[in-house]
Amino acid sequence: MKTIMKITSAVALSALALFLYWYAFIALEEMPMEQGDILEAYEYPSVESLQLDMTERGPNVFSFTYESFDGELVYGQISYPDITADKYPVLIGISAMGRSYVRWWVDTFNGNPTVTQAHKIAALANRNGYAVISIDARYHGKRKDPDR
Repeated sequence: MKTIMKITSAVALSALALFLYWYAFIALEEMPMEQGDILEAYEYPSVESLQLDMTERGPNVFSFTYESFDGELVYGQISYPDITADKYPVLIGISAMGRSYVRWWVDTFNGNPTVTQAHKIAALANRNGYAVISIDARYHGKRKDPDR
């Protein structure tokens, strides 16, 4: 019994020492910044004109491409509800884990099921009067970089 207590104490003490080392030397510390510095870090030149190329994929469904502020080609898709309106509320679909915008409209892609069920969310949004739009974020879908 004493041996188990000694081992447990040694493990707990080692874990505490490791945590204290991490906290003292590795943990991130708050770095105060002025709001102007933060805003400046996210500034980029505005685009004079946006060349949006759209292709109809089906009733109320369009794929599109455009050139981003840094010259990279961006791919995406938008679908509209069946009802016609001057304005629509919008669901912006975000893909994760390297996935493609396409998964917001299909139940399988490249032979793999859309396990997130994003296509059902998009269909529900369209049925309820929402437009749905999604793009391939940098390093996702058609914008993946195999060398990265």
